[in-house]
Amino acid sequence: MSITTNNQQRPIIYWHDLPTSAQDEYEHLSETGSAFFKYKGWYYSFDEFFRCSDDGLLAGWDGYMSDSAFSGVAVKFSEGNDSVIVGTFIG
Repeated sequence: MSITTNNQQRPIIYWHDLPTSAQDEYEHLSETGSAFFKYKGWYYSFDEFFRCSDDGLLAGWDGYMSDSAFSGVAVKFSEGNDSVIVGTFIG
């Protein structure tokens, strides 16, 4: 498994801070208190991610979202949980 990241801290964004275009895309989450982040020009909702196991291929990461059978996005929360480090994985 190859994970590529620049280790940049990305802020967690809440609904009221999303641009209108992203609010339209995630309208179904407007009442849930969902949180988001922006990566490579796209907004992601944490509701789309699964928890990583401590002994799996993505050990050391907190969550992942697949975008194909062999690739996706992984996130790791900062200590204060106010930002995330994001990486792209290819397996």
